[in-house]
Amino acid sequence: MKTSEKIGNLAEALAKSQAMMGKVTKDKKVDFKTKGGKIVKYNHSQLEGVWDACREALTSNGIAVVQAPSFVEGRVLIETRLMHLSGEWIESELSLMPEYDSPQSVGSSVTYGKRY
Repeated sequence: MKTSEKIGNLAEALAKSQAMMGKVTKDKKVDFKTKGGKIVKYNHSQLEGVWDACREALTSNGIAVVQAPSFVEGRVLIETRLMHLSGEWIESELSLMPEYDSPQSVGSSVTYGKRY
């Protein structure tokens, strides 16, 4: 994790935002076939639902979110930065290995990484 030199204003705004955030629901049912042929069934939250639960709370407290995906050495890298109106920021990276070597699998990894 990386941060700007100071994060006091951002920390205060995040605390206020968290108090306002709604519940994220698992609104998508998925049947997934693994490489070994096993069928896995689960529910998950769609990216839109995650954003719906936090967008108003973040923006009303002066926080913007930028998520930039890239592809490095066969892995999907999601860089997420929370930025406050004061100029303070906090950033993290998540590296994921797509299950298959296909645009669909890379896209799924990007969406998965942004949700998490």
